[in-house]
Amino acid sequence: MDFKSLYNKLNMYHYMLLSLLVFIAIGIYNNGSKIIVQLIIAIISCVLLDLFFQYLRDRLEQKQYQFDFPYSAIISALLIAGILAPTTRWYILIVASTVAICGKHIFKSC
Repeated sequence: MDFKSLYNKLNMYHYMLLSLLVFIAIGIYNNGSKIIVQLIIAIISCVLLDLFFQYLRDRLEQKQYQFDFPYSAIISALLIAGILAPTTRWYILIVASTVAICGKHIFKSC
């Protein structure tokens, strides 16, 4: 596979994920493994909540549930884990993830 065919397969979410992963790698280098725990908590909470909202939306529209990979939830989780301090408590990460995903789905439905 050459570079041009790979470039044509990537979309906006892939570019955003790649750029955020660079900044997360810098954060891990500077702050150690504390950010990895934050990252795992933020990704799990954002993805689970986003999948739950997708399921509810499909259920309310009375459609068959169709799995969409939650790129935007992972991007939100990377932003949350990267912005908050490494000493932030785990429940604050979950609250921030909940606010971000709920806000996304509220604005998406308007």
